[in-house]
Amino acid sequence: MTATGAAIAALAAACARKAPPDPRWLAYKTRFLLPEGRIADTGNGGISHSEGQGYGMLFAAAHDDRAAFDALWAWTQANLARADGLHAWRYVPGANPPVADHNNASDGDLLMAWALLRAGKRWGGDYTKAGQALAAALKAAVVNADARAYLLPGLSGFTAENSRVVNLSYWIFPALNEIGRITGDETWHRVAETGVILIDQARFGAQALPPDWLETATGLAPAGKFPPRFGYDAVRVPLNLIWGGFATPARLAGINGAWSATPGSAPAWIDVVTGETSPEKQSLGMQSVARLTADAVQGQLPAADTLPALDAAADHYSASLLMQVALCLSDLSRAY
Repeated sequence: MTATGAAIAALAAACARKAPPDPRWLAYKTRFLLPEGRIADTGNGGISHSEGQGYGMLFAAAHDDRAAFDALWAWTQANLARADGLHAWRYVPGANPPVADHNNASDGDLLMAWALLRAGKRWGGDYTKAGQALAAALKAAVVNADARAYLLPGLSGFTAENSRVVNLSYWIFPALNEIGRITGDETWHRVAETGVILIDQARFGAQALPPDWLETATGLAPAGKFPPRFGYDAVRVPLNLIWGGFATPARLAGINGAWSATPGSAPAWIDVVTGETSPEKQSLGMQSVARLTADAVQGQLPAADTLPALDAAADHYSASLLMQVALCLSDLSRAY
């Protein structure tokens, strides 16, 4: 073989080699993915839910781990699938039955549809068809009213006469963007537009913060059946805005101001009515979202390799937030 031929062969071999596995994904998979293919929520007694399965599938696709992805999807189909194509939201191991509440969680279904479409891009096969079918089924949770397209948190229990309860963190803008683009269905772009409007308008308290749960009737108000907090759910709002391309300094200012007032020790939640704050401080994952938000306000993004490793104290939700920040930065650094 000539020197040129040898160089070409070496280059081809180098290109064919996979990048080293991300240590965060290896740690995440080791700690939360059980052999049967379900993600254990270590912060909630080891239960599993469609949201967690969606996160696992999304991260597996991003890290080219087809075996993990297939295990997650197979378990989900075997244990959470409903006749209408959606998925029950919670699985409690050891309970009889383990799935007692068959209502869906729209963020879980949205995450899984997005993950399936990404898997289809990466591996081909039937993943794209499955993702499109799940997205089509999820349209049953979209309510058109007041010239807006509201994404209900689940099919049951979130509507009353002329009012709806929504969770602003369920507007996962990068998922809505990609599902709308791949399926060609304008529903998802309309849902995204409604989410941005709601986030802009649903600002409460001295710091102008969005609540975890919002009631939409003649006006907007924190939902009465839930604590009026900017907390464990709404922490995903700035992440979703940044990831989906809808963030502006003005849109992030109130949230960033609330978090940056006590850098490194911001409370896990803030009552948007009274101003009361949580005695617990932000977890590792929440701190990662706060840092991402602070940098985005300044028109920059942190380097993915400067994010912390998963520490032993990070529960499933905290770890999932950190993994989402890392994937967000990866997505924004290149065209997926």
